[in-house]
Amino acid sequence: MNEYRMELSIACAGGDADHFYNTVLMIAKGFEIGVLESKLGPLEPKVETVIEYAPAQEVNTKRNLNIKEAAEYLNLSSKTLYTYTEKAKIPFYKIGSRILFKTEELDAWLKERKVK
Repeated sequence: MNEYRMELSIACAGGDADHFYNTVLMIAKGFEIGVLESKLGPLEPKVETVIEYAPAQEVNTKRNLNIKEAAEYLNLSSKTLYTYTEKAKIPFYKIGSRILFKTEELDAWLKERKVK
């Protein structure tokens, strides 16, 4: 069995790690294809189209949120949210020691604070 070795030196401007990684992958893939073609002859390119769509923003479908989730939903710290609940500045529900928020009420609360 033949052993193939390859030494490669690639310099990427600005320390772009993603570009470096992609370049190395492209070279490695090309090397693999070159080795296969030398053994088997020309390879037919396999055309495959894959389209992936990433959601622009993850939608929170949960209606009742705990402190941590509500703080993330509002982009506030948990400490700030606790302060708002202590001073009754934000709509919330207290069940025993648990504090819950409804997403539709948080949305309405935010709309009331819109600065024109």
